[in-house]
Amino acid sequence: MRKISSEISVALIEDYETDITSIGSYIRKAEFIFDDSHVFRSYNDAQKVFTTKNKNKFDVALVDLSIPRAFNGEPNTEIGMELIDEFIFKYVNLKIIAIARNIEPYHMFRLIMNGVSLYC
Repeated sequence: MRKISSEISVALIEDYETDITSIGSYIRKAEFIFDDSHVFRSYNDAQKVFTTKNKNKFDVALVDLSIPRAFNGEPNTEIGMELIDEFIFKYVNLKIIAIARNIEPYHMFRLIMNGVSLYC
């Protein structure tokens, strides 16, 4: 049986405050399960929460490809790709949506080939 939006928990991995506010408002309007505790601003923050203990806490992860390794660090597409690869390997039931402004075609194809659910 498919879940309805009010049963779907969303995590947002994003470091840019304006995007967090904008994307968060869309998630809330869709009535998904989402609050400030579902926002992770770096690779390291996401790593702390996405542990074996919490692996079923989220149904969907929206991942900014240009995420920094640590809070206030330098954003880097390779770090976002690394995080997505790890999520795909560890959390097979997690739906992943990659978010990027400018992306090289090879990154886009790599995402699709590795099983990302959606790219925007």
